[in-house]
Amino acid sequence: GSVQIRVTVSEPDATGQRTAQVHSRPQDAAPGTPFTRHTSARLSQEAPAPDFDLTQWPPPGATPVPEAAQHAYGQLEKTGYGYGPAFRGLRAAWTLGPDVYAEVTLPEEAGRPEGYGLHPALLDACLHAGVFREREGGASEQPLMLPFAWNDVRLYATGATTLRVRLSFEGSDSVTVRLADATGAPVASVDSLVSRPVSGELGRGRGDASREQLFRVAWGPTSVKRQGAALDAVPVATAEDVRAVAEAGDAPEVLLLDVVGDDASAAEVRELTTRVLEVVQAWSTEPRLQDTRLLAVTHGAVAVTADEELSDLPAAAAAGLLRSAQAENPRRIVLIDTDDSARSLDALPDVLASGELHVAVRNGTILAPRLTRTLPSAGDRPLDPDGTILITGGTGTLGRLVAHHLITHHGARHLLLTAPGADTLHTELTALGAHIRIAACDAADHDALADLLTTIPHTHPLTAVIHTAGIVDDGIITALTPDRLTTVYRPKIDAALNLHHLTQNHHLTHFILFSSASGILGNPGQANYAAANAFLDALAHHRHTHHQPATSLAWGWWG
Repeated sequence: GSVQIRVTVSEPDATGQRTAQVHSRPQDAAPGTPFTRHTSARLSQEAPAPDFDLTQWPPPGATPVPEAAQHAYGQLEKTGYGYGPAFRGLRAAWTLGPDVYAEVTLPEEAGRPEGYGLHPALLDACLHAGVFREREGGASEQPLMLPFAWNDVRLYATGATTLRVRLSFEGSDSVTVRLADATGAPVASVDSLVSRPVSGELGRGRGDASREQLFRVAWGPTSVKRQGAALDAVPVATAEDVRAVAEAGDAPEVLLLDVVGDDASAAEVRELTTRVLEVVQAWSTEPRLQDTRLLAVTHGAVAVTADEELSDLPAAAAAGLLRSAQAENPRRIVLIDTDDSARSLDALPDVLASGELHVAVRNGTILAPRLTRTLPSAGDRPLDPDGTILITGGTGTLGRLVAHHLITHHGARHLLLTAPGADTLHTELTALGAHIRIAACDAADHDALADLLTTIPHTHPLTAVIHTAGIVDDGIITALTPDRLTTVYRPKIDAALNLHHLTQNHHLTHFILFSSASGILGNPGQANYAAANAFLDALAHHRHTHHQPATSLAWGWWG
């Protein structure tokens, strides 16, 4: 991705020197995100005459290194530096006592030297001959080193494409560098370059990526002008109500759809979201209502704080469907969740006039959802290596990735995967050192899942559930049918509810749901998928407020 880079140079101090610093942060960093400082330096205009020359070449008495380039880049790759052609500039090397001499050339793939004091690929290649230095005790293994501090760096000439190099080593981590052109005339010098070994994890680029990639939904106050107007909207509850309003003539400015669920069952989710779908379809396809907005009001379908009860799970699914409908009908649908207090109900007309499309109103305070960067909780419990981990959809793309990750990164040793048999996957995972069982069980079938859970041995009890199963059946809101809702809901919602109810008496440490950002953002063309995943998010919050383990991971782009 893109990166913001900030270079600052101070005014000269009393000695005539300036301070320079280089900072960076991701291009899409949130306001207030601090910059990371990569380097700081002291700059001086003085440039004393060079005190070396490399006109005699190769140096008298130096011992040539056979096949220097091939040997050097093979060794560097083992260490962790896999150089491409633009950086493979080493051509020859010699040793003379503790010093190493080399000849490097700027590869054609690196481009021309114009615009640089010294081309960075050429400078980097000068250090590659360091693999030939003498090591204490004759050690052949070289740790992965990265430059840490450059001291007294001087540039005498520009435009070089071939360099003669002398590397003089001091201790285990410092080297003096002298560079000359093809005639031996000085080009640059470094009195001391100090390097530091780095861990293998850092060397592989495994930084804390979660700092920039993990988000939560936070509800915060939003500014809405209070007008004190009354709500002027025509209530509708069914598609027939919508058609009756259209046929009556004089289309109203706003239709009011009250979205209220009953019990938190899969059947109720289907019934409510089907009714909402039919209302949206009737309203959006009626030409006589093209200037009429739809106001959908839920009651406890979202939680604006971590400990607020989310009381209407079916309506949470309907809200996910409505967010996709919003994306397909820009600025025509307003979605409000209310606590039903008098002050909140009085605020509904103000929200309609404000242009906000999705808010929650609590005791008259209007809150809007925003994505905020976050980090994993430091208090997360580790997985029990002796417990059984159940993965639904275990032989699918996500299930396979999760199974590998659990074994190789978390030390999992007992996995139960629900899906049709897959002998190849069983062999592959078993080879990693885990006990694998693949059961042809549909987690959306309550009785089948209940039977499967009884087969888990007491010696390795069920301690974690990871629900990855899912199916997509994408289509714009007007193309969806109740059957297409069921296609997506069954592996997502039905299975999740079965897992929720049937594991109540198991001592779980983790209950992880693979959800989707579509449930939060409302992807166009995915209203059924958005609804299913919004329900998973709501179920996780419901479990959380009842002191049960729950994590809903609303994944973005799978790539």
